[in-house]
Amino acid sequence: MDVMAAFGVGAAVVALLGWLGIRTVLIFQHRQRWIDALREDLVLCLEEIEQAHIGLAGRASERDQPEQWAEPHREAMHAARRTCRRLLLRLSTTSRDHVQLADLLEELLEMRDASADKQRIDAIFAFARKMLEEETAKAKFGIFTVPVTAGARWWRDYSGAARAGARHARTRRRRGP
Repeated sequence: MDVMAAFGVGAAVVALLGWLGIRTVLIFQHRQRWIDALREDLVLCLEEIEQAHIGLAGRASERDQPEQWAEPHREAMHAARRTCRRLLLRLSTTSRDHVQLADLLEELLEMRDASADKQRIDAIFAFARKMLEEETAKAKFGIFTVPVTAGARWWRDYSGAARAGARHARTRRRRGP
């Protein structure tokens, strides 16, 4: 009877572990689709903001025919706002990085000047890359994200310093004492 009980408990444990494994894979796949959609919306949003800025610059340069640029600029602004709203809906309101990205995007969308500031767009891209990298790590490692990323960072720093030290020692030996 003890053998039968052990098989029953073992089967229950295996079933539980299988269910947890499937659940983890599904969560990972869902999160990865969310990250991919966020990335696509971010690129599209910044592209449409640049188009709207180009339209505003063209409108400013063509003072004699404002009607020519008014409608395309209005359409570009609507498209940029629509895409940015979809992007903002994908972002979390509780994550500090997501809130900061939303603030950067809304600031860029305000259209205070006639040209898109390349430095601000590059800053948004750099910030978004860092944020998306962290989100991908969360998707891959789940609850182990913090220790795994800290270990990877330590290993990268340690092995980089070790490689640099080894290179320095090799060049010193070639040159002599």
